[in-house]
Amino acid sequence: MNNKIKICIADDNKELTKCMAEYLNSNERIEVVKICDNGRDVLKTIDENEIDILILDLILPYIDGIGVLEKMSENNRENTPKVIIASAISYDSLRFKLLEFGVSYYMLKPINIDILIKRIIEIYENDINRRKENIEQIVSERLHELSIYPNLVGYKYIKKSIEMIIERPIYAKNFRENIYSIMAKEDKIPEFKIEKAINNAIHTSWNKDKGKIVSTFKSKIYEKKAPSARVFITTIADDILEKEHIIV
Repeated sequence: MNNKIKICIADDNKELTKCMAEYLNSNERIEVVKICDNGRDVLKTIDENEIDILILDLILPYIDGIGVLEKMSENNRENTPKVIIASAISYDSLRFKLLEFGVSYYMLKPINIDILIKRIIEIYENDINRRKENIEQIVSERLHELSIYPNLVGYKYIKKSIEMIIERPIYAKNFRENIYSIMAKEDKIPEFKIEKAINNAIHTSWNKDKGKIVSTFKSKIYEKKAPSARVFITTIADDILEKEHIIV
């Protein structure tokens, strides 16, 4: 997984954007994916790439900055990038308008690039933390629906396992190595105890409501036996990724 913060710069001052991109790319956490000199190109770039943060000037050819924000709002796209306005225009009424579009930060030109980098990282990390909290809530609700409650020893391990796979779906391929091993090291307990706690929680859920398990996992085989820990955890993780439109 590429954890760099993906940036699109939208400004028709080519000398400025070249210098800005070079400086931003010198930071190990940031990657400038595209530089756009007009509003049409900005919208095309957002549509075709996963952009974390858009640095947007308000004065652009074809479609200006406000027009770009309007189109982004109308599209209601999943994972719309956060926006930092970098402009020489400063009107209080305009700032109120920008707030309506959910702009994350407003910077007046000339830009202090070090402050810009600081704001980029702050905005990105705040967004990641909000997404993490949202995923945790979704996983908790899904487990509650399946009668797996926090009072069960295996609850925290099932919850953590699902969250780990949502964050890194590749973990599902080497389940034991990637899931049990990591949690065992974190909690300093043997892997078999984690596996036992997870299986006990799954069997508690299955004994309480087999019909719910059958409908959730879409197989009548689970009328006779509970799903394995791997099947249980990866199926729920995949279901959340699909239904919640989570992009990793």
